[in-house]
Amino acid sequence: MSSLNSIQPTRQLAQQAVIISFSEFARKKNQFQPCIFCGETMTVQMFKGKNVCTRCLHQIPAIFSFG
Repeated sequence: MSSLNSIQPTRQLAQQAVIISFSEFARKKNQFQPCIFCGETMTVQMFKGKNVCTRCLHQIPAIFSFG
């Protein structure tokens, strides 16, 4: 019976969870998407929901001007 007394209930340690924000993940993922015009990935900004590099962003007024 002494063997029964030596058995102690096992205690499970509580594990801490990490919560990942999906908007933060999307923002990080979005930084590596290429420019829709030239394919550059280094200096990409959002323009009307699309990734456009700085060089192409400056050329957009000339591309879409009707005058």
